[in-house]
Amino acid sequence: MPRLGGKRLLIAAAAVGILFWGAWRLLRPVKDRTAELLGRLPADQALHLYIEMDALLASPAARPMFADVFARHPDWETLASQVDAVAVSLGESEIFLVLSGVFPEPLIAAWLADIGADCPASPSEDACSLPFRSASGMFSLRLLDGETLALADSPHPQAVNRLAPLTSRSASGLAGRARARLNAGAFAWMNVDAPLLADAMREPPKDWINLSLVARALIGADRSAFSLADTGEASSGGSLLIGLEAECKDEAAAAELQDVLGSLNKMARGALGMDGEPDPDWLAVVDSFGTETAGGRVSASWRIDSALLRVRGSE
Repeated sequence: MPRLGGKRLLIAAAAVGILFWGAWRLLRPVKDRTAELLGRLPADQALHLYIEMDALLASPAARPMFADVFARHPDWETLASQVDAVAVSLGESEIFLVLSGVFPEPLIAAWLADIGADCPASPSEDACSLPFRSASGMFSLRLLDGETLALADSPHPQAVNRLAPLTSRSASGLAGRARARLNAGAFAWMNVDAPLLADAMREPPKDWINLSLVARALIGADRSAFSLADTGEASSGGSLLIGLEAECKDEAAAAELQDVLGSLNKMARGALGMDGEPDPDWLAVVDSFGTETAGGRVSASWRIDSALLRVRGSE
């Protein structure tokens, strides 16, 4: 039997190690960390979003858009491939993310070095400043443990350290509502604090004006949340269903919110034709609007075709 030289033995050992690590990542049971991840995020935020990556990647409609985003931002692809779930919060000037997955510190340290991040210490000890800029300011990263990674997009260079304490607040209420929609087939769920969102959107960026209008419409609800699910339609690449669930104090308030949502939808339809012939894909989204009430609850939905998603993902 031929013997392997020292260098070849190291290469073979590394290959075996990578193989077993990859198999373990694929076969390991994925824990439900909804409450834990949402609890890591600051409570005083306008939006709290939770995404399950396996369900998103299983969606024929959403997967191509996700792939397009990382084709245009390859620096993030290594990190994204490790993620099982993402919790996100949006405030007036900050965005926080908590990622669940498999994050060996040597892998994260190598990725940070590769992209040219500024790390005063190891990523598990202090915030690293990433070499990316956004409208909010700058990105920072902190490895909370081998299964949890935190990111912040903020004017403050070490904002991510806000998520570092080991204890998290109770988020069982948010998590329970999120889990109910996720178990029903959604891959993303977003809680809206309408007063905080309206305040954060006082002077919305150009592409966020619609979010500002939605925030003002939902102020009349006690609580509200959006969800995103694949419709399961196989033709033409599939489509997604945007759902809205809102709870109001009584039937009268629910009926009023239903009227407001209908008016906003009509206004959106009229705006599509202001610059000439309206885009038929967007018209289809607006015309798919449906809503109903049950007691103090309001539900609404819109259907969006995968062709439109691919256009948006490539912009």
